[in-house]
Amino acid sequence: MNAFNLRNGQLYAENVALSQIADRFGTPCFVYSRSALVETFKTFARAVDGMNATICYAVKANGNLAVVNTFAQL
Repeated sequence: MNAFNLRNGQLYAENVALSQIADRFGTPCFVYSRSALVETFKTFARAVDGMNATICYAVKANGNLAVVNTFAQL
């Protein structure tokens, strides 16, 4: 899956043009893809399935509450 892609010269994140986000919220603006976070987590979880592994997330890496909450739910 590629949550970020180029269409007709415009960059999109999950079917939303980043130019629309910039117009609404201004720049700089951090844009995350929940589906990309979930898919990447699940891919990693499948890779360590059956191993004695605990997946942890370092809040110091990114303290964005929406990102942290997404991983907490997973």
